[in-house]
Amino acid sequence: MLARVAENLYWMGRQLERAENTARLVNATTQVLLDSPAGIELGWDELTRVMGFPNVNPSSSGVTETEVVRLLLLDQDNPGSIVVSLRHARENARSLREVLPREVWEQLNNLHLRAPALMTAALDRSRRHAALREVVDARLLLAGLLNETMSHDAAFQFLRMGALLERADMTSRIVDISSAVACTAPGGLGMETTWISILKALSAFQMYRRHKDVRVSPKPVVNFLFSDPRFPRAIRYCLDSVESILAELPAPADPLRATRQAARLLSKVEHSLELNDGLPVLIDEVQQRLCEVHNAIHEHYFAKPKSEAPEQAQTQSMADV
Repeated sequence: MLARVAENLYWMGRQLERAENTARLVNATTQVLLDSPAGIELGWDELTRVMGFPNVNPSSSGVTETEVVRLLLLDQDNPGSIVVSLRHARENARSLREVLPREVWEQLNNLHLRAPALMTAALDRSRRHAALREVVDARLLLAGLLNETMSHDAAFQFLRMGALLERADMTSRIVDISSAVACTAPGGLGMETTWISILKALSAFQMYRRHKDVRVSPKPVVNFLFSDPRFPRAIRYCLDSVESILAELPAPADPLRATRQAARLLSKVEHSLELNDGLPVLIDEVQQRLCEVHNAIHEHYFAKPKSEAPEQAQTQSMADV
């Protein structure tokens, strides 16, 4: 397989997963703040921090809900907004039409065309859940089409690997926003409604109650979302799956090493929950390790040989992640 094709598939997987999880994150934040008792001080600027935009609006009044939601859903200058992620995924898919099943292209093209109207509707809080849920459902349909109609060859594995890395990163960000809200609430980290909202945002509520506990408390929830080896949105599951994919690809030593180093961090969850600010620090470390996995994959499978002209180098970078 050409490195260019493999890279486009990898980025298409990341961009589709990013669109879905950004929708989940905005929905989760909206629901958490709606369910929170009086006295919660967390503002929408906290969401910009979690998503890596700490200086969106440095004014003393902070950012407004509309500004943040527009940034994450519609902003054409934000490479991580839903409409831009879907546009880039479609552009990649267009160059891969000989690789992808026709049904996948048609579904993605339809979602891309509907996205601006859906995201505009989502600016209205009363219509947000339904609009964002439609993006999530359309992305899940795409995942099902890919799984059931595309050969599970190297092309499929590069696409899936990109999606898994993006999912692991976004799961950590969703946990980050929930812990930030909970820590401002009466009773601190034990605010049950916050963690229920997060589990539901990740479609994890039923599986958590089945495998962990009918009661929802922060330590089991974080352990489940970080360390469960069977739940598809857990970080452990994502990293284990990436490791399995890499093991089937040629000469994967460096990416495998980076993946295993990221997985070893998950053993620190229990200890981190006992410390003040321990969980945010762990989340930062996990995101850094995931960035290193991405860099190792890029350097090993996609990077141009050093002998090639600099102007031919790929332009995508972790700034777009």
